[in-house]
Amino acid sequence: MKKFILICLNLLIGSIATGQSEKMVLPSDLKQQTVVTEPITLRKGYFRAGTRFTYIAQDKHFKESGGREYWPYSSWSTSYGLTFSLSYGITDRIQISLFVPLDYYHLESYYLIETPLLGMDYSLSINAKGRGLGDCNFMIWYQVIPEKEKKISLTVGNHIITPTGQKNFTDNISTTNKYGLPIGNSYNIPTGEGCVQVAAMLLAKKIHYPYSYSAFAKYTYSFWGSKLMRPDYTSENRFKKGNNIFISCSFDLLLNDWIAFENQLNYSHTEMGKIEYEETVTTDPTWDICYSPSLIFQIRRFRISEIVLVPLLGKNTNSDPAYSLSVGYIF
Repeated sequence: MKKFILICLNLLIGSIATGQSEKMVLPSDLKQQTVVTEPITLRKGYFRAGTRFTYIAQDKHFKESGGREYWPYSSWSTSYGLTFSLSYGITDRIQISLFVPLDYYHLESYYLIETPLLGMDYSLSINAKGRGLGDCNFMIWYQVIPEKEKKISLTVGNHIITPTGQKNFTDNISTTNKYGLPIGNSYNIPTGEGCVQVAAMLLAKKIHYPYSYSAFAKYTYSFWGSKLMRPDYTSENRFKKGNNIFISCSFDLLLNDWIAFENQLNYSHTEMGKIEYEETVTTDPTWDICYSPSLIFQIRRFRISEIVLVPLLGKNTNSDPAYSLSVGYIF
């Protein structure tokens, strides 16, 4: 009888130990979770360092009526940048992030100008470039409702963009022909906006392995600032960018243990802005709808993401696609 009781106790203890070991997750495994299975915020004491490369070539835009058209004359621009980021989990539900962008812009335009009085036509070219530090920004997230089985997680956040980038045009140089007519212009494009922006964010996410669903909303308020509105201006003008609302929905699919496919649909609307000249003028509001597919590779603690942003519809805004490649590491 004693032997039977001892055998039952050993089996019971063994089953309890086995059940406990199945529920335990090693810290190293937590750092290797994918974009589908991870919570919104980093766990306490974890860091994520990353960088993102973004490239876009532009020669078309959505016009006032909504259709696509090429920029006037022979105009095009390219821009690319590197954004370095560092995030830290203060607790399992609070995360802070810092983003430091380095931007490069290149704009070229060619105009054919008719001069009947001189009986000749001549061309005017513009070659503008800009490079340097962009506007650094700070972000904080707080999980109001953490992710649990059969429940949706809810996270709120704040985003502050500071005017650390160069806000004014510099080195404006004009050249003329023998008749004193302008034939060329070159200058440095600013890499900063010249104003402080503050945003409130809301993110809901549901994990249903191997899928995850999320909805995101962000409202950005822009404060008044001042800068040179044109390269040939010598004094700054006060301005206020239009406030922006951004909404997106995302569906993520885990293809296997290390590859995920993300589908995101975005809507963005920017209100009218204001510029103070001798009289206050307004800038046109803009909106667009974009589709953004992403392929995300998880190699242990490394994460590599390829992202394409494809504008579908819009008004008074760029209509060319953009490409991004980002790399992140959790430690």
